[in-house]
Amino acid sequence: VTLLLLNLLWIALRKPVRFFIGVNLFAVYLVMLISLTVLPFPFSVFKDPLPEAILGPVRVNLYPFGVGKAGNLTPHLNRVDLLNIAAFIPFGFPLPFTTRNGKLPILLFGFLATLAIETTQLILTSRVASYSRAFDVNDLITNVIGALLGYLLSRPFSPRKKSTS
Repeated sequence: VTLLLLNLLWIALRKPVRFFIGVNLFAVYLVMLISLTVLPFPFSVFKDPLPEAILGPVRVNLYPFGVGKAGNLTPHLNRVDLLNIAAFIPFGFPLPFTTRNGKLPILLFGFLATLAIETTQLILTSRVASYSRAFDVNDLITNVIGALLGYLLSRPFSPRKKSTS
């Protein structure tokens, strides 16, 4: 349905074919991203919880890269952090084609998208005891880094303003 609406928008706006292809690829990427970060979606969240199960075990990590946890002062990246960076590189890649305001919107869009995912995971983990996701500050940081890397990698391909000199 979303792809159909995007294609109708493409026809209405009379954008070039590369816009059409880019929007469709980005939509497919977003569906894949949601399936990796939020799904499997526990449909039991829509049922009325039992009184003793209103709040499940909430999983939250507020220690960025383990710094401060149990006296640890050395940050460390693990495989999951690197995968989070890689997962958000495609998120930042098309942004230079849609905005010319520099890195701040890319950082903001990456942060807001990640915050939406993490908040969804927090809400679901508090409502459904069998939901295995967690709110993790590392994900916020690494996903924004991934979006920024995607933006930087796409810069050579983005259209540039022609100088009038």
